[in-house]
Amino acid sequence: FGTFPIVTGRSSLVAIGLTMLSTGMHLARRPLPASCPWYTPSGIELAAVGLFAVEDFVELLLGGRRHWDWHPALSASSVGLGLYLRGTLDLVTVAPEHLVGAGLITL
Repeated sequence: FGTFPIVTGRSSLVAIGLTMLSTGMHLARRPLPASCPWYTPSGIELAAVGLFAVEDFVELLLGGRRHWDWHPALSASSVGLGLYLRGTLDLVTVAPEHLVGAGLITL
């Protein structure tokens, strides 16, 4: 038995990441307020878009420039326009916890 192992930096990062993920899932899964229209995106939808955006950005930074094309940028701008038209900016005042949850899941 002896001594307990010292907590390493990697295990601390894993613990922080799991805490952020579980808190983000708890916030993003909450139902939208009744004042939101039916077409307002949920926190889970925003988290999925955020994950795809971060993945594409990291791929671009890590040597993806030689394979870069306009198709991902056009599709990302279409998704951004669609989210804007669905009232994503209204969530800032009506349901900010959904945006916080999506941000925690994305990070």
